[in-house]
Amino acid sequence: LLDSLSGCIKFGVYELCKQFSLAHVPEEHRELSNFVSAAVAFIACSVVLVPGELLKTKLQAKMYPGVRACIAGVWKEGGMRGMFQGYKEILVRDVPYT
Repeated sequence: LLDSLSGCIKFGVYELCKQFSLAHVPEEHRELSNFVSAAVAFIACSVVLVPGELLKTKLQAKMYPGVRACIAGVWKEGGMRGMFQGYKEILVRDVPYT
């Protein structure tokens, strides 16, 4: 579910950025503009993607018995900040490939 929502956000933001780029960025800078559009789109979707990746990783490592327990445990350990553990690492990993 979170991956689907993340994808919707990413492609929606990318299309908005691309339309802006077509209207305001000179043709010779279009490739860079496309990269920036993709990076902005990934950063926008990361608000949903990163907590989902964190929960998935913890569940795969069998650190928690289920999704509810995982959310509760992460929240108890770190609150909202806890849900975004590894945020920078995911950006470094994924933005260049977006």
